Amino acid sequence: MGIFQINEEGEIRGAINPSILAKTFIYEKKSFVFKDSKKNVIKFLNLCLQEIKTFYNKFYKLLEERTSLFEGIDTIKGQ
Repeated sequence: MGIFQINEEGEIRGAINPSILAKTFIYEKKSFVFKDSKKNVIKFLNLCLQEIKTFYNKFYKLLEERTSLFEGIDTIKGQ
């Protein structure tokens, strides 16, 4: 489908296979839309990106909480 990477600044960069683009999207009224629904691709991708960022933030917060919990247990055991 394509190659995507997240750089050190947290930006997502990538390239999508052009043949897949041609099968899925069309350019209409100065924007790309899905062939079947005619919904704006950029708006959809921005929504997806926002959902990914929300998931990442929640997951990272959960990891921080779990890590601090385990650090607290190690401190108690060490006493």
